[in-house]
Amino acid sequence: EARFSTTERASGAQLYLFSSHRKRSNLEKNALLLVCFASVRLGASIAIIESSMDIMRKRKADDCEFEVGRNSEGCDDLNRMTRAATRRKARNWSFCAVLLLFWAVLGDFPVKANQQYERERVLVIGCGPAGIFFGHALESRRRELASKGDLAGLASLPVAACLDRASGPGGVWRSERVFGDNEEGTGQENTQMYEALWTNGPKEGIEFFDYTYDEHFSRPLPVYMPRASMLEYMVARVTKHNPTFFHDYAEFNTLVQSVRYNKDTRKFHIQIKNLETKVVQTREYDKCIWAAGDNGKPKMPKQIVQSLEGFHGSMFHSTKTITFAEDVKDKRVLIVGGSFSAEDIALMACKVGVKQVYIASRKEYSTVNAHGAWPGNKVQVLVQRVPIAVSEDGKSIKLALVERDIISDQDVNNPEDIIEIKNIDTVILCTGYEKQLDMLDPLLQEPLGDKYKRPLVVPDNWKMRLNGLSSKFGDVPTGNVTWLDTYVEEPDIYNGVLISNPNMMYLRHGQEDYVLLAIDVLAWFLMNVVTGFTDLPSAEEMKHRNTEQALEEMQNVCTRYHMDSNYRRAFAKWPGDDVWSSYDDALTDAFHYDIRILAQKMKIANYPVDLGDILQLNANGKALVFFQNESYRHKTSLDPKNETTLPWKTYRDYEDGAKFYSIFTGTKAVSLKRRWIDIDDSNPQHLKEIVSSSRLSSAIKAYDVDPKGGFSSVPSQ
Repeated sequence: EARFSTTERASGAQLYLFSSHRKRSNLEKNALLLVCFASVRLGASIAIIESSMDIMRKRKADDCEFEVGRNSEGCDDLNRMTRAATRRKARNWSFCAVLLLFWAVLGDFPVKANQQYERERVLVIGCGPAGIFFGHALESRRRELASKGDLAGLASLPVAACLDRASGPGGVWRSERVFGDNEEGTGQENTQMYEALWTNGPKEGIEFFDYTYDEHFSRPLPVYMPRASMLEYMVARVTKHNPTFFHDYAEFNTLVQSVRYNKDTRKFHIQIKNLETKVVQTREYDKCIWAAGDNGKPKMPKQIVQSLEGFHGSMFHSTKTITFAEDVKDKRVLIVGGSFSAEDIALMACKVGVKQVYIASRKEYSTVNAHGAWPGNKVQVLVQRVPIAVSEDGKSIKLALVERDIISDQDVNNPEDIIEIKNIDTVILCTGYEKQLDMLDPLLQEPLGDKYKRPLVVPDNWKMRLNGLSSKFGDVPTGNVTWLDTYVEEPDIYNGVLISNPNMMYLRHGQEDYVLLAIDVLAWFLMNVVTGFTDLPSAEEMKHRNTEQALEEMQNVCTRYHMDSNYRRAFAKWPGDDVWSSYDDALTDAFHYDIRILAQKMKIANYPVDLGDILQLNANGKALVFFQNESYRHKTSLDPKNETTLPWKTYRDYEDGAKFYSIFTGTKAVSLKRRWIDIDDSNPQHLKEIVSSSRLSSAIKAYDVDPKGGFSSVPSQ
């Protein structure tokens, strides 16, 4: 405009009109750029930006048309200057448009893990419930900041990439799972027992505050739910506000081969392999969250496997039940192990028509031992028994008695007390799982070592408070004390954060009964840590808090029994059995302590649910304790003498569903409409009686979820 003002041939009217037009054009351009900027920062769709760009292009065309018309009077010098200005303006518009679109794609829109950006990069290993819940917590924080118009907060949020070797999300909740049992760790996708898995505990303890059962299922539900329905519920929760959640956040069929931390750069160096293209990449991340789960690979105890050498029947781990019905129907089956997977397998065997099931349970008190009866009296629990040999014919298995050495708190086989079960057709190893840590550097694996062998340093002035055994034992000095049986995750880990390197985190559950709820709480805490909303204490303070919690838990008679060798000696020396009643009372209190610990973690994490605190539970916290106790009673109250119910009744065939209710909506549970043993999980009509099939059907279509628990197709990156 200054140059034009010195041009004698430009009239005052032309100059005024040109200047006004330029100012209006610039104002419109700046306003449109601001609209696009705000739209992108607030997560608006590309359509809004494209509309703004169309207006910008039209504005540029109007500018050109105006200048051509203005110069039609034939001012050659002015025309040349005007054309030059128009070309500069066109280049500026194009440059702005390119910059805006480039920033829109690589800036605040959800990005893939291999893109470069300035914000902190967070690697999440595993897209089971833990990985899913962390992504959901981060997405919740993003929506919160967007609703407040906090652009600075949005700009500072880290970008997380969740990598999983499976073809879809869900982890152990999928009917098809991947285990790292070959050189590449790719494993094989196998149809699992989880094809027909139901929850073992009350669903009321795994309902989410931001997405209730009423919102998803729109009807009252039974206390125990099918696996497929619960997976749908978890998927629907995280995709409610972001239908492309998994496409934006996760990379499937991606194996994390190695994770190393560079102290100099303070970066994690990651090597990954795409299992479809076989391409290997190296990436860098600022933070790493191991969320691969404690059930990463089947646990095959060497001693058990060796003892079964020579068996002529079918033998497999509970995770590889591809031909379950064929291996079980009308067969005599031995199940090794006594926890939840053994319970599930035994009940499923009864459902498909097993002839007889024997469960060799190493522990005196285990999940399967709690059952008062089993359907058709087809299940016999062999308490404190483990296999030690196979007979010469290869069909009979010898079991030894397992005795617990009180002083060492270790199991010892008694070779003089042997029983033999004959004509076994199938052996199923329900021997649990191991953590999949192979991808982590040894220094990053070490904190997840065996805490049961880690010594706990007890202060000299520590004293046990008065309890039911104080009058008998007196003041028992501490002996060799370990972290065994405490709710402290690991001595070197504070609420999922590695104390020596807070950039490394472990998102896993502890001993909590309500596992999914506990994982969601910890995911919320770690989200607050990585986003800077929670400041971590110093390393010394984190260690101190872990120690203080363990010492407080040792005040419980049952807990100290497992932690302290001297306290076990006091039990061993006492002549009568009356001390064990105090142990049982303490065990009940320890169960309640589980919920109090969870309530305390909610406070620390600023989790949007209140159960009370570690000293006193509120009504919601007490309700969760009540539900767990009632669920346990469902198993113990089964009557083996009731000939009417014995052929079919399981703990899922309860009659007191109204005792269970949602702590968020108050909706009461209902009983099953047909006997559990008669329910066919593959029959849509049967599932419709439990949950709304139309609701599930729409969820499957909207989220591209396979009804069997896997994702039928994951959108390409």
